[in-house]
Amino acid sequence: MDITFDSRLQVGMKAPDFCLPGSPIGDFCLSEAVKIEPELIDAYYFRGDAHLRKGDLDRAKADFDRTLKLDPNYGDAYLARATVAWLRREPNETIADCTEAIRLGRLLASLMPDEPEVLGLLALMLLLEARRPARTTAEGELVLLADQDRALWD
Repeated sequence: MDITFDSRLQVGMKAPDFCLPGSPIGDFCLSEAVKIEPELIDAYYFRGDAHLRKGDLDRAKADFDRTLKLDPNYGDAYLARATVAWLRREPNETIADCTEAIRLGRLLASLMPDEPEVLGLLALMLLLEARRPARTTAEGELVLLADQDRALWD
């Protein structure tokens, strides 16, 4: 039985915690995966997620950029990259990635109008977007929900 590298990676991603992205073995596996299969989109995304969880924002952004270069419709990667931009205090990049994630969510909802998970995700993204102007101060500091100016909500 011939087992492809891709199938081995998929098994590894579903293995016990010590093999998951973010663990030393998981990180090694993902780094090796992109060396062997440079077009393996999920490996870049999961490695970027592991970098993000560790606070390595430059590497996380690079992996999310590569994910999106390989698949411009990878919605989760836009949201993850927006998180990196927000943590780096790059509001224009954050807004651009969130806007693209909403566009993809709307497209998916139009293709799958009977899927409650798709509609729920789109509704959540739209709710967060509507509150965006009230969620931060001019200096970029977070404003608690109770302290937000609701007149700024869209």
